[in-house]
Amino acid sequence: MNNSKQKDFMDLYSPIHESFIRFCKAKSYGIIEYEDLINETILRAYSSFESLKNKKAFLGFLFGIASNIIKNSLRRKDFISYKAEYNSNIEDVSYSLERKHDIELLYKALNQLPEKTKEAIILFEISGFSIKEISEIQDSSNSAIKQRLKRGRESLSTILGVKDVNKTTSPSFLSIMFTL
Repeated sequence: MNNSKQKDFMDLYSPIHESFIRFCKAKSYGIIEYEDLINETILRAYSSFESLKNKKAFLGFLFGIASNIIKNSLRRKDFISYKAEYNSNIEDVSYSLERKHDIELLYKALNQLPEKTKEAIILFEISGFSIKEISEIQDSSNSAIKQRLKRGRESLSTILGVKDVNKTTSPSFLSIMFTL
């Protein structure tokens, strides 16, 4: 039974592994270490995998667990505030200093957005999920997700000092920043 559970879990997890890592990196920035978030989420998801009735809901199941871990960390105030040396936690050393700084600014800006908007931006721009998939994860309509994305981009453009969202890089002015 254990081998079957493990195989079923890995069959669902393997295709979304990279997207899940990008989600955790962006969602946990400045709150907890993303590796800890990934490990804790996978451990909790595997432990309660039998309780998942609909295997199609696995993605939302993972994101829900990760979001709850972050919320609990914030509630307990068991996190260390942003420190200058946090930059060293960015995995790829091939990034230039300017690129690291841009990523840091982006993550700080994302943390200023409302939670659902931040999550929608992370899922769409960073993790590469479709609007339909995000609407299933967030249990919202497609139009609500589109509106969150639009408002989130506008807020980020204001925070980051971009003057005109429509005249910047297509398909999204954030596309360069989100190719982490």
